[in-house]
Order: sequence, then structure tokens, then C-alpha cells
Amino acid sequence: MSSHRLVAHRGHPARCPENSLAGLRSAASAGARFVEIDVQASADGTLWLFHDPGLKRLTGARGEIARTTDTELAKLRLLAPEGGDSEPLARLTDFARWLAAAPAELFAFVEVKPEVVDQLGADATLRKVLDDLGDTTGRCAVISFALPLLASVRARCKLPIAPILEHWDDHQDAALLALDPEWVFVNKRHVPSGALPQAGWGWIVYETVDPQEARDLLQRGAQLVETFDYPVMSPLVEQPSRGRVVDED
Repeated sequence: MSSHRLVAHRGHPARCPENSLAGLRSAASAGARFVEIDVQASADGTLWLFHDPGLKRLTGARGEIARTTDTELAKLRLLAPEGGDSEPLARLTDFARWLAAAPAELFAFVEVKPEVVDQLGADATLRKVLDDLGDTTGRCAVISFALPLLASVRARCKLPIAPILEHWDDHQDAALLALDPEWVFVNKRHVPSGALPQAGWGWIVYETVDPQEARDLLQRGAQLVETFDYPVMSPLVEQPSRGRVVDED
């Protein structure tokens, strides 16, 4: 079994702008085997690495990404944590080029935000995602709160999928079960006490920068745990000398 149990959530936002190529490089250079990115669409329908519908928190600019052109987005910079450097926004095509050059074992969870599906429709969104990812699709999974998008993935290609739960009881929803997902993402605040229930998927829990909390979630049945600070968390969670948690054969 792999000893890699942490996902670099939005790259390395504890030190770099979130969803930036710099943050992804930081996590990958620290040994991350799993990364997660978020995707929003511009007014031109281009897919960008960006989490929020609004621009303010991440760039300081006013407005919404869905109403901002590619030309305008290309002029913005992602704000960095204190002491860090700002970075340009990246398109999903930029990410695909980076992933193609990254170590072959690195795997990406591509979260497509519901606003994109509302803007473009499920099938058109999937076509754009597949076009932008190109030859790297075999190293990616599509994750989303938007079940219609995941249903489109299931019907039209072989990419693995992962719904993200709005509420804990949603893991028993008939529409979710019909998707037969490879993973299900759940916020740690929604996870009940005790062991996670066995299911036909792997549980991925987000978000923590506490090593003990990560170890506890893994011991309770999470397959993977997302963290904003992979380089700091990895030695404390994944390495044998620092309390790594592994599966037993």
C-alpha cells in the first residue's frame, strides 16, 4: 500500500498563493503524490485555476470571475500569504502543461465548481475540461459538488470521479450512489465520531494542518486527507520516523 496519504489542497496555500503553479511546484518538490485544484470559468468560458466566484479574497479586485474576461484576468495577481510573493492566475491548460512535466506518479483531483456547470452546462463543461487536460487526463479525477457533471463524466469517459458532500447524510443519496464514485470528499466538520463507514469508495477528508488530527482521520478510515501545508505535514504524518500512518496488507 502507498504511504502517501496527504493531498496538497490548492497547492501550498500556507506559503504560496492558492491554486498557483508556484504552490503546486512547492508541494510537488516536497514529495506530494496527490494535488487538488479548483476550476472556475471566465466570461469568455475559459477555465482558470480559482476557488471563489468573487475576485476579492484572492486578488483584491472587485467583481466575479464569471463576468471578467480572459484579458482582464491575465492582468491580475494572486495574493500571497504574509511574506510570500504574488503570482499570476493560471489557466487549466497551464496546469496540464505543468502536470505533464511533473513526476509520473503525481495525481490530480480537479474540482470543477458548480458555478461553471451553471454557466456552461454539464456536457459543455466536461468537454472543456477534457480538452484542456489533454494527454494528462489519465492522471486526473474530476470532483465536484455538481452531481450532473459527474454523471456526464460517468456516461462519456473513463475518468474517476468524486462527489463532495454538502451534508453528511448526502453520502446515502440515491443519485450519488448511482454514480458509483471512486472517492467521496467530506469536510472534517461533517464527519461523525468513530470509524468512517465502509463504502464502495475511498473517503477523502478536508481540511487540516494539524498532524495529530490527520493521523486520527486516517486511523478512523480516511483513505486520504487534504492539507494546505503539505511540506510541513508530510514528515509528521507520512514518514515512518515521524509517526506515518500506513495501511496493512
